[in-house]
Amino acid sequence: MYEILVMIEGMSLFISLGIVILLLKEKPSRPQMLLLLASVCSFVNGLGYYYELTAKSLEVALVGIKLEYIGTAFVIPITFLFVAGCCNYEISTKFKFFILIIAFLIHGLSATIGQNTLLYKEYYFELQCEIPHIVIAKAPLYYAVIAYNWTMMLCQIGMALKYYLKYRSKDGLGIVYACLAYFIPIITVPIGLSGALEGYDPVPISQQMTAWWMFLMISRFRIFDSVQNAKETIIDNITEGFFVVDLNKKLLFVNGVAEGLFPEIDKKETQDAIIERLISQNKETITIADKRIAIKVSPFYDRHMLKGYTIWLSDKTDEYAYTQKLIELKEQAEQANKAKSVFLANMSHEIRTPMNAILGMSEIMLRGELPDKVRENTLSIQGAGKSLLGIINDILDFSKIETGKMELVNINYKVASIVHNIVSLMGVRVKEKNLDFIVEVDEEIPAELCGDEMRIQQVMINLLGNAVKFTEKGYIKLRIWHQKSDEKTLLYVDVEDTGSGIKKENLPGLFNSYERVDLIKNRGIEGTGLGLPICKSLVEAMGGKITIESTYGVGSIFSFFVVQKTVNPEPIGAWDKVVITKHTDKIRPQFHAPDTRILVVDDTKINLKVAVGLLKTLQVVADTAESGRECIEKIQNQEYDMIFMDHMMPEMDGIETTRHIRNMKGDYYKNVPIIALTANAVNGAKEMFLEEGFQDFVSKPIDMEQLCNCIKKYAKNIIILQEND
Repeated sequence: MYEILVMIEGMSLFISLGIVILLLKEKPSRPQMLLLLASVCSFVNGLGYYYELTAKSLEVALVGIKLEYIGTAFVIPITFLFVAGCCNYEISTKFKFFILIIAFLIHGLSATIGQNTLLYKEYYFELQCEIPHIVIAKAPLYYAVIAYNWTMMLCQIGMALKYYLKYRSKDGLGIVYACLAYFIPIITVPIGLSGALEGYDPVPISQQMTAWWMFLMISRFRIFDSVQNAKETIIDNITEGFFVVDLNKKLLFVNGVAEGLFPEIDKKETQDAIIERLISQNKETITIADKRIAIKVSPFYDRHMLKGYTIWLSDKTDEYAYTQKLIELKEQAEQANKAKSVFLANMSHEIRTPMNAILGMSEIMLRGELPDKVRENTLSIQGAGKSLLGIINDILDFSKIETGKMELVNINYKVASIVHNIVSLMGVRVKEKNLDFIVEVDEEIPAELCGDEMRIQQVMINLLGNAVKFTEKGYIKLRIWHQKSDEKTLLYVDVEDTGSGIKKENLPGLFNSYERVDLIKNRGIEGTGLGLPICKSLVEAMGGKITIESTYGVGSIFSFFVVQKTVNPEPIGAWDKVVITKHTDKIRPQFHAPDTRILVVDDTKINLKVAVGLLKTLQVVADTAESGRECIEKIQNQEYDMIFMDHMMPEMDGIETTRHIRNMKGDYYKNVPIIALTANAVNGAKEMFLEEGFQDFVSKPIDMEQLCNCIKKYAKNIIILQEND
């Protein structure tokens, strides 16, 4: 049975295609053209159902249904206009637009089946039956569409009967006979809806039969023979304006749309000027009567001989408005991005300036003679400052967070060093809240690993910081252990607290950017909502995973692991008994540069003090300038081996000052090394400074090693190396 139905559907498609081909061979009048379009729609509808009938899956069946609806949506309004034209009924433009809009709405609803439930509430594919088919639960709007189609078909039958009763002509009788074909779909629709045919839908073939019958009746009664009517109908229905001119650019014909755009075209004195203007503006878009009109000039031929030109006028107003809106949105996005960059640069500058003082002064102190206790405290200040700086860098660097481009710097590090740093930094905060701080470290962890030490500490600090913030009594527990995997070590960390805990429904959004849970309860606790998302990104970048277990009102356990390379497999042992000697000795410079002349330019006195203090440890006697203008005055009176230039200064900033120096006459001003010494350290800052004529870049807070490298690089001929260098 199934094979017979497929064969019948295939044969009906060939018949429908044959009718379309026959109509195409004719020189049709306007009604015949409508009949051709209706036949095409009927063929498309049948093709879609053939596709659905032979489908073996839901996806293929849905494609077939959507194809069916292309024909179904337009065949009814087209045949309505066809019958109205046959019966000499004038259909208003508004009503034509109305039925056309309805057709497009039906098409739109069908094209988005699966994304809306307006036609079909739900559906599934039934394969285990004689006729594989899609089973559909129809929505109320589906029946509204059927009722609309029935109404349109009955109206056509009514128009045909009225026309015949009025004129009693042969044409009228033929139209009545043609419209009787509508009883085929009217009868078959209820049969299809009832499901009596067990998966087979007779409606598509009934629509094709309707088109066959109409074609037969039109041919039988020879209703149409006016080629000129067809030409006029086509011209009237073209939505684009056009002029037809001969080889001498004389007007032959103009349609109504073009006349509406150029009402003065009827005047002989302006006609030639309009045509000449339009031809000269071929492929351009111009403004006419507040509309954006695209012009295209196309030649036309008669038996391969050029006879003239057609000037097409296409309304691109909506497209132009859309394009302008896109340009406006692009400009707004660029402005917003620029504003964000300026904000980040300003924030980086404002935060790094005091951090420069903290880290710089601690560096200067550590390079002098200090009592052991003071040195230990200074090291703690410096370690805490560096950890804070690392966190600030990530929070300020929004572009890095948003794109997930986390840069990892893998180095060899001692696990005991991390534990000491974390306990030293977080122990004070825990004690301030009268909490117990429990630290459990697996003594079998390899003593030395390779990975991003700073990132691991950052994750641990974030998690411990959160634990302290949300815990009022009890304890904070840090547990570190490991698992071996070939030459690698899986380093595990647990942070447990007895704090407020997290509700179960809030856990899924815990790692979302800028999102904080239980805001009412935690409104007095500071935080940006970036900490946990940063932790997640960092852990995943290091090949690990972060998880959470929490009981509301009892506490939480944050756990993560990262993959590290094993450098020294010797067990760490008791971490609190490991002596960390990395920074406890007095820091000694690798070289001296007493004859190096350096100018430091900065509008902040504390920054000058830090820079001069650090340079002093290298026996450099540095000169200072508090503005760009003062810098220019000083280099005119004395030549320096290099200049460290701040960026953000009032009146004349570092970039403007550098440009001014580079434009001064003399080789010295063009070649003197100028190093950007700035708190603007956001993405792309270094590249910007190099493009503006700077030789190098040192960010604040000043890293002594980076500072020394710059001096070595640009003053290598006048420094005195130490024996151990």
